[in-house]
Amino acid sequence: MGGAKRELMGSTKPAEPPPPKPSLPSVKSAADDVRAEREQWPDRARRAGRNAPQVVLQRHGDRHDSDSGDDDPADDVLLRSPAVRQRYRCSDMWIYRRLTDASGFPKPIYIAGIRHWRLSELVAWERAQAELPVPKPRILEHHDRALAALAEKRAEERRKKAEQAETAREP
Repeated sequence: MGGAKRELMGSTKPAEPPPPKPSLPSVKSAADDVRAEREQWPDRARRAGRNAPQVVLQRHGDRHDSDSGDDDPADDVLLRSPAVRQRYRCSDMWIYRRLTDASGFPKPIYIAGIRHWRLSELVAWERAQAELPVPKPRILEHHDRALAALAEKRAEERRKKAEQAETAREP
């Protein structure tokens, strides 16, 4: 039975690692240096464990190209609805109203049914709102006329009460 088991499992020699894949020539970076060192001294890298140098590899989208003319790295930041509500200290209903009125509030991007706003669009909307003139409260437009009408109404009520009091005394 032992021989059959050995035949099923194959040889007892450890498998050799596959040959390294040829890579395209790239710009030499610190990450390439660390990779080359690990390939050259695999035991040393394994023994180093936690003390091995930690290299963060950059992906293409992580880099900020200064040649693009776009100096604001926040352009691609997406905010979900709770972050937008916290930013403006408002409710979900306020956001809904801004989306339906003519305020120019940016439209959300839906990702998997969740609303996201681009931070750059929100900042542009804030700047546009700051440039608009501050509207006067409508109550102040008619305030003087309203106070005069109220004083006139109270004076009329006093006259009526005085007339009623006089008619009640005359009998």
